[in-house]
Amino acid sequence: MKRVLFMAVCGLSLVLSSCGSQQAKNTENASVSTPGAEKQQTVKSIPYVEADNYFFRNDATIPSNPKINTKEEFDALFGMARVMGDDGIPTPIDFNRQFVIAVVHPVTKGGVELDDERLLDDGQTLTFEYSVDQEDIERSFEIQPILLVIVDRKYERKNVVLKEVADY
Repeated sequence: MKRVLFMAVCGLSLVLSSCGSQQAKNTENASVSTPGAEKQQTVKSIPYVEADNYFFRNDATIPSNPKINTKEEFDALFGMARVMGDDGIPTPIDFNRQFVIAVVHPVTKGGVELDDERLLDDGQTLTFEYSVDQEDIERSFEIQPILLVIVDRKYERKNVVLKEVADY
């Protein structure tokens, strides 16, 4: 009986730990020195979820502000790209509780992939760091790579900045 109970607890632990792997990305807090500042400014890493199965509409213009606050604003820029399979449904977004940060790359025939790195909060501005991986290929068709991340409104700031960084 003890052995069965032990096996059940181990199995439950494994299931619960694997469920957390699809949760929001987050890293530890960092302390950075701001040039010219007399004291250090604390920068916190903010959790977010990457949105899958959306495309940038070909009748839309790349937004000047990466922060998208409403469903209407989002729908004017992006469409749903449903595919077959278990992971084929677009990631749900609740604009009452969440907002989106969008990185939209220009149209290309090359092999371009956008990768999320981290989202930082200095208390006034959210800085979304991402990297661009470019393969040396030429396609016969054009693509427009996008990267969408969903952030809880409790982390909302007036300013959102995109920062391309070298791949970590």
